[in-house]
Amino acid sequence: MDRIFERLYLELHTLTVFKGLLDMPVPASFHCLCRAAANNDYIEAARQYSNVYSHLLRSGTGDMGAHLMELMKLYDSVFSRSISQGYIKPELKGAAERDFDIIASITKICCRDIKSQLGRIAGGRNGDVFDHMPEWETKQPMDFHELISFYTKHGSGIFTKYRAFVFSDGELKTVTKPDPIRPEELIGYEWQRKAVIDNTRALLEGKRVNNVLLYGDSGTGKSATVKALVNIDGFEMLRLIQIEKDSLSLLPSLIGDIANRPQKFILFIDDLSFEKGDRNFSCLKVMLEGSLETRPDNTVLYVTSNRRQLIKRRFSDTNDMNEKETAEEKTSLADRFGISIPFLTQNRNEYLDMAVELARQAGAKADMDTLRSQALKWAVERGSTAPRTARQFADYIVSHEYI
Repeated sequence: MDRIFERLYLELHTLTVFKGLLDMPVPASFHCLCRAAANNDYIEAARQYSNVYSHLLRSGTGDMGAHLMELMKLYDSVFSRSISQGYIKPELKGAAERDFDIIASITKICCRDIKSQLGRIAGGRNGDVFDHMPEWETKQPMDFHELISFYTKHGSGIFTKYRAFVFSDGELKTVTKPDPIRPEELIGYEWQRKAVIDNTRALLEGKRVNNVLLYGDSGTGKSATVKALVNIDGFEMLRLIQIEKDSLSLLPSLIGDIANRPQKFILFIDDLSFEKGDRNFSCLKVMLEGSLETRPDNTVLYVTSNRRQLIKRRFSDTNDMNEKETAEEKTSLADRFGISIPFLTQNRNEYLDMAVELARQAGAKADMDTLRSQALKWAVERGSTAPRTARQFADYIVSHEYI
């Protein structure tokens, strides 16, 4: 058995395509376990055994095969990218299959055999310690062809597991618990939401689509309309990446990374506006107008703003011609969006209807006259009849004395 550990330790050292897996907790700890067992260091081997088990628990599974397959599906490599793009060199496939077989051999060493070997190394001492160490499962088989099928359909990397992301300071961060709101939970602005959904559906169908500007008053549901898209049934291949304005200059690298993936991407800039001299303006303009490299067919830009022109006109007292031209260029930025959708504040009756409906959905049991009266008071106190105000009223009413 010690020779098996020695050989596996050496083989794991020779990984090429999947070498990065050795930086991940479970494979890394198992690698160290092999080294310690091969060197007859039963104390270190026992420590690394417990690390393997602990990391498996944290991953949410107690099955070694299932965990290693999940790691390989998420692992972004030249091999996985080549498969998702429909072309793979035979020598690269051969190297990947060799790596796969080496990693799969981890599942062929059962916990009972490992503990027996540690007892032998220890010379029979402290055998009860080894006997009582918990065991992980190795029920799920590892299948190389299953991995290739997964890459072909879904690609690889974090986009196969997560739906929403934030791009900030050049780094892509996953949103593990995105806003669960669904389009059917949003009331009002039906044609506006339909226009956004239709454009997104066309993107998912592989059609060339327009960039979209959602503009209008604060609290009208512009952002919620975009965020709800990833919760629509049938939109499972959609990914939403919220872009921080200060990261606009870094967008080309992000677009290059997602260009050939099977998923479809909305690059989402929320509450956008520019001030005079803002360097991010030109970055957005290039993206809208296009540079030498066209926007990938699997990517679209959705922007929300409280004003149609994205920037206020600010002419100097001298009415300088150059400043006028600069301002005109900036105010015409909105015209570069293929679709512009207005979200304007609703009138009082529309607000009251929405507030009552949202309160009913939230579980309020007061009669309609009471709800409308309280909703109107709520709006007057806040000086707004926006949908956000109606939703805040509904949240308030169900937790207070008017239920």
